[in-house]
Amino acid sequence: MHRHQPHGHHPHRRRLTRLPGAAVLTATALAAALLTPWSATAGTARAAAEHVDNPFQGADAYVNPDYTSRVEQSAAKEDDADLAARMRSVGGQPTAVWLDRIAAIEGGAANDGRLGLTGHLDKALAQARPGTPMTATFVVYDLPGRDCAALASNGELPLTDAGLDRYEKEYIDPIADALADPKYADLRITTVIEPDGLPNLVTNLSDPECAQAQSSGLQVKAVQYALDKLHALPNVYTYLDAAHSGWLGWDDNLKGVVDLYTRTARGTKAGLDSVDGVVTDVSNYTPTTEPYLDDPDLTVGGQPLKSSTFYEWNPNFDEADYAMALRTSFAAAGWSDGLGVLVDTSRNGWGGADRPGGASGDTTDAYVTSGRVDRRTDRGNWCNQQGAGLGARPQGAPADEPGIDAYLWVKPPGESDGSGEDIDNGEGKRPDPNCDPDFTTPKGVKTGALPDAPLAGHWFDAQFAMLVKNALPAVSAAPTNKTVSQASFSTKSAAADGDDWLHTDGAQVVDEQGDPVWMTGTNWFGFNTTERVFHGLWSANLETITRQMAERGLNTIRVPISTQLVLEWQTGRAAVSSAVNTYENPDLKDKTTLEVFDRFLALCKTYGIKVMLDVHSAEADNSGHMYPVWWKGAITSEDFYQAWEWLADRYKNDDTVIAADVKNEPHGKQTESPRAKWDGSTDEDNWKNACQTAGRRILAINPHLLVMCEGIEIYPRDGKNWQSTNEADYHFDWWGGNLRGAAEHPVDLGKDQDQLVYSPHDYGPAVFRQPWFEGDWNKDTLTKDVWQPNWFYLQDQGTAPLLIGEWGGRLDGADNQKWMTALRDFITEHRINQTFWCLNPNSGDTGGLLKDDWKTWDEEKYAFLEPALWQSDGRFVGLDHEVPIGGTGSDGLTPRQASVQSD
Repeated sequence: MHRHQPHGHHPHRRRLTRLPGAAVLTATALAAALLTPWSATAGTARAAAEHVDNPFQGADAYVNPDYTSRVEQSAAKEDDADLAARMRSVGGQPTAVWLDRIAAIEGGAANDGRLGLTGHLDKALAQARPGTPMTATFVVYDLPGRDCAALASNGELPLTDAGLDRYEKEYIDPIADALADPKYADLRITTVIEPDGLPNLVTNLSDPECAQAQSSGLQVKAVQYALDKLHALPNVYTYLDAAHSGWLGWDDNLKGVVDLYTRTARGTKAGLDSVDGVVTDVSNYTPTTEPYLDDPDLTVGGQPLKSSTFYEWNPNFDEADYAMALRTSFAAAGWSDGLGVLVDTSRNGWGGADRPGGASGDTTDAYVTSGRVDRRTDRGNWCNQQGAGLGARPQGAPADEPGIDAYLWVKPPGESDGSGEDIDNGEGKRPDPNCDPDFTTPKGVKTGALPDAPLAGHWFDAQFAMLVKNALPAVSAAPTNKTVSQASFSTKSAAADGDDWLHTDGAQVVDEQGDPVWMTGTNWFGFNTTERVFHGLWSANLETITRQMAERGLNTIRVPISTQLVLEWQTGRAAVSSAVNTYENPDLKDKTTLEVFDRFLALCKTYGIKVMLDVHSAEADNSGHMYPVWWKGAITSEDFYQAWEWLADRYKNDDTVIAADVKNEPHGKQTESPRAKWDGSTDEDNWKNACQTAGRRILAINPHLLVMCEGIEIYPRDGKNWQSTNEADYHFDWWGGNLRGAAEHPVDLGKDQDQLVYSPHDYGPAVFRQPWFEGDWNKDTLTKDVWQPNWFYLQDQGTAPLLIGEWGGRLDGADNQKWMTALRDFITEHRINQTFWCLNPNSGDTGGLLKDDWKTWDEEKYAFLEPALWQSDGRFVGLDHEVPIGGTGSDGLTPRQASVQSD
């Protein structure tokens, strides 16, 4: 208070990417720094020895120290400190271990000093938590005549009977023997069987080596042997590589691969049961979804989109559609309806500045080119692709694609696809023209490969940096005070930014899918004051308070700041505040106020909280909110606008900050100067114009932010105008509460009008005994006399949603509690967004949700507020679509999970 998504025959598609990788193991750590399960909806974990339907659901994931070490080496070379920190957070993600040659099984010096198979398994055991299954994913990749259609990833074993014999005796048998050790029985060991192997036998028979592989039957025999040996182990899960949509998405190719896999599996001892599922997009770049090209049959210029040059009549534009087509086709061939489908999302994010925001054009080619997030020049380009980025973080049972069992990072990001140069090696890998950026493919386009790439499976610093920069969801810096020994297949890792932006639809706030959400939270002030950081950090721990807010269902935190503080941040003058107890907050020692705020945002990502910034005052002043307007002293209106522009730009790629409450409580009476008015003018004191101007300037930088416009204090009665100094000529309300002027003079945000939310404040008689608290008053009279005419009409008539930015007070057992109960019930009945005032116990006339020690919750007041927090079947619901409120592993829900639960 202070008073805040029938073609004819077509050319067979060669695999767009292959991933040779030396033994690189599942890593997982930082994104899931809280050591929680793959899936927030997983429920009770079952014993790993039981062969379950989806091994990734409810399980932790093994942290591969080899991968983490390579990432650290890249980060240490990086001059950009922010990029280096983001790189390190990727080092904590789960990635698969590639057993790409016989030496990788033993490990050690013959395998570039990396761990061998049992070394990884031992470390996975050491990281396992009691009661929670641990998964580790290994890629079986040493087929005789491996990768017959490529050069970069050829292997060590020849396509001969002798090669098959070595494959069985020296490769598969040692792997199976290691996995069969009883001490590993409680691990869920998932295997990806021979990427690109069988798909080459369907589409690339014009290549003499692939034709020989097909006619000899040796590769099918090798895969059958691997399935027999591995399926016999109850805790081992087998997934056949199924290439990707750009290779096998055509109907004839899809039918060919399903027929071949069916014949192959039926030739094993267990038949179709020897295969747990298939995995797509391994080492490739095809997006999981093409959000702006979701209908291949959409007609543009008289032709369907699938007829475009880029798609060549392939109806499967992305991996999500391809996964569903695979499941349907396999079921039709007699496989189980529950056949697992996994997607490698390690490098298919395609974020960065070149990512489109929509599709348009008069021809199919123009429309597709403008709207596809896959920015390759051809879907057949597969080697070290320029412009690619990390994709969705590894997660089990992803809520956004219910037909997919898990997103995996099978290809460890940062490992090369191959080289266009001839590099001496003992691994059988040869130069491949598809990895030469100057090579022109048979399609007449360049390969799109990065220059100076090392051998396949070897570390490629430049590629790794590019993938982090272009990640979608974006990668945030790793917390520096966490030591993590395993990660979880969480729904959202370190940070998955970009999918949580909100907008409005009539009287509702909705997410990017158009589903209604409910913003319910609290205020935590301090950054607006002379201390310039949250109050209470002198007594309590920042992370503890943030976690507790999330666990208690507060999904939106309104953070008051000042224009003065933002200008200090903007000009590099952020100070270290003396109001931080570094014994309670050792990680904040010597941190500037901006660094403390950014640390808070990182914690909000972890715990599924969203943030609304509120310019509470012009100056950094504990009583700054008392000044009626947005300028004061040396702080001008233009400073105010530029401060907001700086904030919008700084956090434009971070959907933790979802809303801008442009100015707290503009006010002032008819006889006061300055005072805030609301009319159609461009006068400096016209708050409607100021909020509109600030909103448009904010949205020009980040069109995804919600813009909150508060009300004022007074508004002229009918027939009266702002020239009057007569009190009787005005309607009065609380500071920031009077939005009567929006009926005649609505805020106009132009093309971004669907980002506007009106945000009144309301208080009770303990703050001031307004006239409406005299006599016999109740919720009905308050609705009729105050709420409906001042602000509720805007939501009631569908003009715009509301968010009551401040309301709250002390539970006095009398009139103030009566008002609080009435407004809380009104909020819940009409599902009005709200942030309760406040968390701070040092709010003089209201108190807070915390008691004076800043560590103990006022349980009575919290119990009062709880009915006005978003819940589904007794579980709190957040606004983050991948991290449930409370963090991964909590009882909280994401909006998607709440929607599924309510269905």
